[in-house]
Order: sequence, then C-alpha cells, then structure tokens
Amino acid sequence: MEYTKRRTRFPFQQPESYYPGSQFLAAQMDISLKAAWAFQTEIAARLSDPQTRDEQSYVDAFAMQYFCMHAAVEVVNKAMDMMGGSALAKRLPLERYYRDVRSGPMHPIGGYDALEVIGKHAFGIARDSDPRWI
Repeated sequence: MEYTKRRTRFPFQQPESYYPGSQFLAAQMDISLKAAWAFQTEIAARLSDPQTRDEQSYVDAFAMQYFCMHAAVEVVNKAMDMMGGSALAKRLPLERYYRDVRSGPMHPIGGYDALEVIGKHAFGIARDSDPRWI
C-alpha cells in the first residue's frame, strides 16, 4: 500500500492509490485478510482449551489453515496486480512475499488432503477410511 501511495506513472499526475482499480484491489485484500484473521482467532480460542477440543475443532482447524493459506495467495496475487512489473524487483519485499506465500498451501495438512478430511467429516465418514482416492 505504501509503495502504491507514492508511485506515479506517466502520463498521470496522481499516485496509483488514486486509481479505482488499486482501490478495489486494496478493499478486496483488506476483506480477505480480515476474514482470515477472524477465522484464525476463533479457531485459536477454541483450541486453547483442551476441554473443548473435539473432532469438529480439528476439522475446523484444517479448514482454517486451508482458507487462510489460499487467502494469503489471493492477497499477494492482488498486490502483484496492483504493483505491476515492479512487484518482481528484488529490492522490494513483495517478490519474497510471493515466494513465501506460494509455499503455504503445500504445508500439512493442506490442499486436497485438507479437503478430503473436511469433506469426509461433512459426510460423517471416518477420515482414515478407504478408499482415499478413486
């Protein structure tokens, strides 16, 4: 956001933060980050008490991790769109954020493994039941 507030492009006089497209991207990023933070906070509160930990809490934790990792990828992609080619400059942190956030969905339990556990739970199927994949 700070970079976009300062950056102008020829032939325009105002910084990129004045462009409606940048404003829309900023709003979408803010909404995604707030939703992810709220989800994390709620799951952390539930898991902090050993008495309230149950199968549903663990499944919800998998869902939270899946959602937050994909939200992070979405936010960084939008930031890349906002900044354009300069987002790839090594001197700016977004290039590193992009690489870091792309590895998030690969961490356990993520991707299709998380979706399998969440989906089986929705159907009342034990998470270790076969067949895993058909």
